[in-house]
Amino acid sequence: MTRLSWEYKMTLLYLAISAFLAVLLGAEWWYGKHFRAEILQQIFTVNKANFEMQAVPEYPFLQKPMDSYSELVERPIFFEGRKPIAKIVDPAAAVAEAPKAPVKEFDLLLTGVIDTPKGKKVLFQDPKATAHDDKFKKITKGDEINGWKLTTIHPDKVTLQADAESKDVLLMKAKPKTPMPAAVQPLPQPAVNPFTLQPPQPPQPHK
Repeated sequence: MTRLSWEYKMTLLYLAISAFLAVLLGAEWWYGKHFRAEILQQIFTVNKANFEMQAVPEYPFLQKPMDSYSELVERPIFFEGRKPIAKIVDPAAAVAEAPKAPVKEFDLLLTGVIDTPKGKKVLFQDPKATAHDDKFKKITKGDEINGWKLTTIHPDKVTLQADAESKDVLLMKAKPKTPMPAAVQPLPQPAVNPFTLQPPQPPQPHK
């Protein structure tokens, strides 16, 4: 009898394990089905206990004034340290209820209206800016500056709005340059005859 190679031995081993697992699963399925049927039969054949419904006894509660419960609110029993419950404030409601600051006077100067491929932009100049501050500010439509919202851009002015107040800011025009005075041309000097500049000759004595 020839000896089986190890490949056939491993194949037979896997087949034996698979057959054993199949039998085990079949036994669990049969036992579960049979056990479930027994449980259902026991449930439906249980004798009902003999009891009668009784009314809940009433207890007369004394109604006390609301002020008598103030201590329970200030010092809750079921909270650690009996500290009062912190009031939860909705951030959106808090912002809505917060008083709005008065609108500042708009004191910036409109120095330019720039037409770019991405839309029009305006350039404001802050006359009160110091050397360390940003003197020029460039914004576009819909942006806010100093509490004012830019709503409309015209070639020579813009419209700003703050709450119900609206304001038009005109574009500053460049100051015309003063022409430089013409240089004074020197007067032409008359031509000088070199013979006239010679000193007069003394008279010659007669021989």
